Amino acid sequence: MKIVKALILIIILIVSLNESVKAQKKDKRYREKAVREEVNQYLLNNYGGTFEVAEVIDIDALKGSLIYFYETIQNPYGLLTNTFVFITYIEKSDSAIDYNLLGVYQEGQIQILSEGELPGYEYGSFFAIDDITNDGNVEIITKWGQPSQMLYIHSWDGVLNNARLISEPALDGDWDHMIHAYYETFDLFDADGDGIQEIRSLKTDDGSLTWSWNGEKYGKWPNTPHISRYEIYPANNFIPNVYCRVLPEEEIFRYKYIVENDEQSKQRINLFWVVADVPDNKLEYIIPINWEESGSKYNYNGWARRVLNNGNLIWPGERLGGFEFITSSLPAVTNFRMQADNSLPWTREMSTAELIVLDSLDFYENMVLGKTIGPKSLPDPLILKDFLDSLLYYIEQSDTLGWIKNQSTYYKYDN
Repeated sequence: MKIVKALILIIILIVSLNESVKAQKKDKRYREKAVREEVNQYLLNNYGGTFEVAEVIDIDALKGSLIYFYETIQNPYGLLTNTFVFITYIEKSDSAIDYNLLGVYQEGQIQILSEGELPGYEYGSFFAIDDITNDGNVEIITKWGQPSQMLYIHSWDGVLNNARLISEPALDGDWDHMIHAYYETFDLFDADGDGIQEIRSLKTDDGSLTWSWNGEKYGKWPNTPHISRYEIYPANNFIPNVYCRVLPEEEIFRYKYIVENDEQSKQRINLFWVVADVPDNKLEYIIPINWEESGSKYNYNGWARRVLNNGNLIWPGERLGGFEFITSSLPAVTNFRMQADNSLPWTREMSTAELIVLDSLDFYENMVLGKTIGPKSLPDPLILKDFLDSLLYYIEQSDTLGWIKNQSTYYKYDN
């Protein structure tokens, strides 16, 4: 009878979850449709029906989503909360207008961010939305043309009528400077770990078609880096702080972590591993929203944020909780490793030996290493003298790391 009741409860739970997912998708479609209709009415009233909405993005709905494979959709500093971003196409074939529009719909207000700068008679799409210049603004990047593709980058600080084009426009015909590739697409990468993204055409593997930021706009400059797609890109230019609380609950311990990215950091954290010297079947994970379970060699267990589209990266000056281990194993002073968000090297054509070298470099030289508290299984057999030595060692380490704040506390534990 208990089994039957349990099965009924499971079925009810599954049905409820499915209905919840369907409701969310329906709500997302309804909101996008409603915004599209409202923007189209605005375009009709103000531009005489020349334009129609080509693509609209619900920024909030893309949280952790892989439905749309944009390079990255972020919401820097909350500038795009409750916002839809849209681009148009020219509806009237006989129109004399030769440009398209870029705009935002935010809390019932429509604002045109670009008028007269984007190509006309081309069907555009969104490539990325992020703070790629690391200057506190949001960059909205659109891609235009087939088969020859061009990127247009608009920087916006959230202020009405304050967006500006920061890429070389196609209108000037300067094909040596405009961000342009033939038949191929682009990617974003941080060549030197300064938090500023470079843009690279994937037409070549050696990175010779790269554009960089000079403080004013993107273009090809004398100091623009040319880096191969097969290299590791810096992902360790940040300063982390890890706060751990160990809470006893009957026969288990709950290890609760908060990760903080210092405001002086240049990059955003997307990987957090802790040495948990515990068998896998005795370690349970609690995972923050839009993160996933992750791990590596040497008992490193933890979490990674790999999914694109507005995931919960830990930005400079921000902190994130929800990282937890649940286990019966006792606390010990242990190591953590973290890594920042950056482009991954192209490994498809590498040999096994090359992949091993690349993985080793990434693990030992491209991560930030530190100390925290983590679970550790008791040795079997337990030798009390060795165990006591371990406890004394943990006390000394805690004092050296500054976790013990005064000498009286240190002497209490030492005694």
